Amino acid sequence: MRHDQGADDDFLSGEGPIDSGARIRCPYCGVVNEIALDLHSGHSQDYVEDCDVCRRPWQIRLIYDPYGRIIVEVSAADDP
Repeated sequence: MRHDQGADDDFLSGEGPIDSGARIRCPYCGVVNEIALDLHSGHSQDYVEDCDVCRRPWQIRLIYDPYGRIIVEVSAADDP
């Protein structure tokens, strides 16, 4: 599952607002969860987070691209 979130051009200069959260649909149970985005942990991030409902683990990959967009990819953590 992939989710692109746009931001204004001020993000490129380090100024201006950008969303600090994203809505993610759990790849197991299908429930939408809100996740926090850590904007200070680098332009590419990979980590595991559990669903708030079914508690199964997701593999999350965040990429902050040069245009100020946040690309969020979510998959089941136990997928091969």
